[in-house]
Amino acid sequence: MLRLKKERERLLKRLHDSERTSGNAARSAATLETESGKMMDSLQSAENRAAQAEAMLSEFKRKNVVLNEENRRIESQVDQLKVMQCESDREKLQIESKLREAEFKHEAVQENAH
Repeated sequence: MLRLKKERERLLKRLHDSERTSGNAARSAATLETESGKMMDSLQSAENRAAQAEAMLSEFKRKNVVLNEENRRIESQVDQLKVMQCESDREKLQIESKLREAEFKHEAVQENAH
């Protein structure tokens, strides 16, 4: 009888230990499930941010191409304006030279007339 009682106590203790282990395992599984959910949320958030960054980069590249084309167009206009300025300066110098020449001739004619 004593032997059955000890066996019963031993089985009850094992059952208790098993229940405690099972409870710990269930809590650990729940914790892992929560952490896994948080990690999946973080992963989804990171993927969303990466997609947004990629879209922003694509838009930046498109705008950069447009700005580079505009820059080239403006540089071409500046070059054309520089050429026009040089031609204008040359014509101005020619006119000033002709004016001085005409003034000298006019002064010479007036001096000869006196």
